[in-house]
Amino acid sequence: MRYYKRQTLTVPQIIAIIVISLIIIVNVCVFLFKPKKYTIRVKTIQWTSVIQVQEYRVFHEEGWDTPPADAYNVSKSWKKRGEKTIGKDGDGKPIKSDTYDWYYKYYINRWTNSRQVIKSGHDKSPYYGELTLHVSDTDITSPMLNDEREACRYITYTIGGVPVGEDDGQIVVLDVSEDIWVAATLNDEINYKKSNVGKPTEIRLAQ
Repeated sequence: MRYYKRQTLTVPQIIAIIVISLIIIVNVCVFLFKPKKYTIRVKTIQWTSVIQVQEYRVFHEEGWDTPPADAYNVSKSWKKRGEKTIGKDGDGKPIKSDTYDWYYKYYINRWTNSRQVIKSGHDKSPYYGELTLHVSDTDITSPMLNDEREACRYITYTIGGVPVGEDDGQIVVLDVSEDIWVAATLNDEINYKKSNVGKPTEIRLAQ
């Protein structure tokens, strides 16, 4: 029978392995996270306006937490929630005991996002779409079920372009600030930075 002697690593070998591993990790991080500079030539300019509408609806909820003050049709039952250790037996094994708590079921009325009014265009004159809300009473502090309200409205601005020197390249779409969007025109150049895993940053018109 043959016996093979187990080889052990020397201190220099261990240090070399650690150094190589660190170099690989650093190179991967640089590849993934270090931003690179890019330049595109503007081919499309677009705006999109959104009005977010919410509806007052009824929800059936349940759980261990005490229901909110405005919950109704509340019911509760005493149920097992888990276990706890209350000691050890003669062999040192833990002794478990069931724990119980109140479990609630109830109904509650809440505002929730229901629909959006969206408009978009490729001109420089953004606007919001016409909004008609279903409202049963003018007193918005006491809404009725199925009433609607406007939650928020906003406009996003995007610019699409191809990498400079690649007129047949794939369109790159950037979300930009209103200032850049207003100033940009077709065939302008836009500079930005982007890593392999991040979003575009430092977006600006080329000087």
